[in-house]
Amino acid sequence: MKKLLVSILFLTSSTSAQEKSWVGESVLPTKPANDIRFGDLVDGKHVYFLFSGLMPLKVRADRDGWLRIHDGHREGWADKADFVLVRDAPAYFHRRVQANPKDTWALSMRGQGWLQNGEPDNAIKDFDECIRLDPTDSEAFNNRSGAWAAKQDYDKAIKDLDEAIRLDPEYSAAFINRGVAWVAKRDYDKATKDYDEAIRLNPRYAVAFKNRAVAWYGKKDYDKAIKDYDEAIRLDPGNAFAFYNRSNAWAAKKDYDKAVKDLDNAIRLDPKDPVAFCNRGGAWLAKKDYNKAVKDLDEAIRLDPKNAFAFYYRGGACLARKDYDKAVKDLDEAIRLDPKYALAFRNRGNAWHAKKDYDKAIKDYDEAIRLYPKYALAFYGKACCFSLQNQTNPALDTLAKALELGYRDFERMKQDTDLDSIRADARYKQLLEKYAK
Repeated sequence: MKKLLVSILFLTSSTSAQEKSWVGESVLPTKPANDIRFGDLVDGKHVYFLFSGLMPLKVRADRDGWLRIHDGHREGWADKADFVLVRDAPAYFHRRVQANPKDTWALSMRGQGWLQNGEPDNAIKDFDECIRLDPTDSEAFNNRSGAWAAKQDYDKAIKDLDEAIRLDPEYSAAFINRGVAWVAKRDYDKATKDYDEAIRLNPRYAVAFKNRAVAWYGKKDYDKAIKDYDEAIRLDPGNAFAFYNRSNAWAAKKDYDKAVKDLDNAIRLDPKDPVAFCNRGGAWLAKKDYNKAVKDLDEAIRLDPKNAFAFYYRGGACLARKDYDKAVKDLDEAIRLDPKYALAFRNRGNAWHAKKDYDKAIKDYDEAIRLYPKYALAFYGKACCFSLQNQTNPALDTLAKALELGYRDFERMKQDTDLDSIRADARYKQLLEKYAK
């Protein structure tokens, strides 16, 4: 089992806390893992564990000079003096490297500091030097893979991880990271194979289960994803990310009650996470509890005013509450933040549609279709607007396109008064007969 530096590559929804306390902050150790005292109170006795040194390390509690962290295997306390904040790490380890340019551990940690501060090019330079000084250092190849992944060069990341595994076939974290790279390339079969091996090598590694769940989710096998998240949470019940991601699997199964419950836990563990509030707002929206949805989305926007999804969801909630002016305003902001947000254009089209401004609605539907040419719902909304303007041929042509792309809500079509002006047309009946089969 590796006991030094490991760079685990996975998406996180959390933001760093901006407080004097280090709670919520990411940290790096200032000494090798074997030299760090790490333990907890178990059954009334002080027990010390082997510190894995697995990254990233996020502070869960900061008390009396001690930090509570999870090292990838277990949660415990460590001396605060043995760690440095990630944002301060490049400068701290630079001094160490200047004092001894051949100190590969300090070089590697400086690289991690650069990487976790969003400077992968500087990280690569440090990891390159580590490899030059010791070409057999499997951890240096693993860590450099993290920098390539940050640059979205997953082929180079995989190449480095192949080498790390060749040098150390029992390097569980390298299998995990290679799995993450395969997920980024959407090769979920190769990803699950790597995660299987990581779990075989290290069955207590919660990150392996979390990341394999991401692969199952990508394969749309939500039950297997939930099972892996269950195990990840059993191994690390204090990790908000696992609850957050399991909520996505429940939402994909349309079990919004369980999704909300998981998001409750994610927010309890990380109350400053705007994405968790945003997703819980989306779950309330799916449950048609629009007031709770707006409340959560207000908080998501307060925490992150640049979150386009939060404005999109809140616009949807306002639309459902028939507050069309507020819906348009929120969707304007969602589109300003993300001009390629096809769903936001379609929903704003729905708002203009409801306000009977059909020209603006059609313009927004057109933009949604330009961004996503197979957007059947946008074609349907546009067809309704043409019908309401008594433009029979454009309405029928557009409706035909919606049906061709898979729109099949015939019960809605039967009841939708927006289509009244074209119901008597023979072509309308022919379309229904053709696509209802």
